[in-house]
Amino acid sequence: MIHHICRLFEGRRFIAEKKVIAGIGRQLLSATLLIAFSTSLYSAEGLTREESLLKEQELKTRLAEYQRVVVAEPFINIHTGAGRGYPIFHIVEQKESLWIVRRKYNWFHVISKEGKEGWITLDAILKTKNPDGTDVEFTTYNERDFAERDLEIGFRVGDFGGANVLGVSGAWQFTQNLAGEIVIGQGIGDFSEVRQTTVNVTNSPFPEWKYSPYFGIGGGVVKVIPSAAIVQEVDRSDETVFVTGGLKSYISDKFLFRFEYRNYAILTTQETNERIEEWTIGFSVFF
Repeated sequence: MIHHICRLFEGRRFIAEKKVIAGIGRQLLSATLLIAFSTSLYSAEGLTREESLLKEQELKTRLAEYQRVVVAEPFINIHTGAGRGYPIFHIVEQKESLWIVRRKYNWFHVISKEGKEGWITLDAILKTKNPDGTDVEFTTYNERDFAERDLEIGFRVGDFGGANVLGVSGAWQFTQNLAGEIVIGQGIGDFSEVRQTTVNVTNSPFPEWKYSPYFGIGGGVVKVIPSAAIVQEVDRSDETVFVTGGLKSYISDKFLFRFEYRNYAILTTQETNERIEEWTIGFSVFF
């Protein structure tokens, strides 16, 4: 009987000890999970904080390159693009700062202190002040605007195979490096008048250089109008292909100087094609 009671007592004590050990195990597991969660949360917060500080520093470095103005009116609307048809996506309130990136006609590309980028009108810019409270004096077009131009219109003079040539041109910049151009020219020689209409594609490998070289290929039509009786019959209108190379240089404001060489292959109906060289210089205005 006594032996049976002892075994019963020992069994209950074993069960109690097992429950205590299980409880301790659960507590240790909970503590471990809590520590792991806290560590990961702290690491995530630390990483997010580091990324935020890095972005702020990058924004400050970028804004230091641009002109800063302060909003003097109750607010200014920022559009998503350079035009009233673009929606307003951000509002800058009075006494807040804006940084002017560039000008496109009567629109200004700006950045807010939060890093919001958009466009505001010339009228809106005129409602801003310098940080010291004085009126804003806008900088003129510069080399950055030259590299980021969209449209270019110009004129040129030169020599086309011995004839004095005068031409006008228009070019559209697809990218900073790649452009398409159309040229309409007229040359006066000793025995004939030459009219040419050409299109070409050019590549500028270094658009940010003050003296920016470019190369290209193109084609068009050359029309010869005799000015006197010529014994030998000549083609009146011929197709042509050419290679070109030149140099553009920013002068000031919205003007640039250009020098260009072209080597034409006139595709005549005769046995051999005619080769003509053209040298021109000119000026262009960009937008």
